[in-house]
Amino acid sequence: MSHSWEFLVYHVGFDKHVETLTPSQQTFPFLIHQWLLNRQHAVILVAGGPGSGKIFTVTSCLDRISVPQLRMAPTTRVAQRIGGQTIHSALKLGWTPGSVLQTLEKKL
Repeated sequence: MSHSWEFLVYHVGFDKHVETLTPSQQTFPFLIHQWLLNRQHAVILVAGGPGSGKIFTVTSCLDRISVPQLRMAPTTRVAQRIGGQTIHSALKLGWTPGSVLQTLEKKL
């Protein structure tokens, strides 16, 4: 996958960094590039099997751009590795009696 990164180079060497990613990993910086051009709110979900480079791709790209970010992950382990928070912590969703999360848990 080949992209023009001229608008995305907020950090020296970002374009060279993108070239080191696999074709499927390059999708993530491409989406960030589109988001920066359009300046709209974005939610980007990154999926893949164990060892596929999800955390590496996310952190290495987001660490190189200068925009406000809220990094969220489903587990504490991943949240810590990406320098973020768990989804429920970031959204301030508690497990107190009658809370949204407790109600959903009972339904499942």
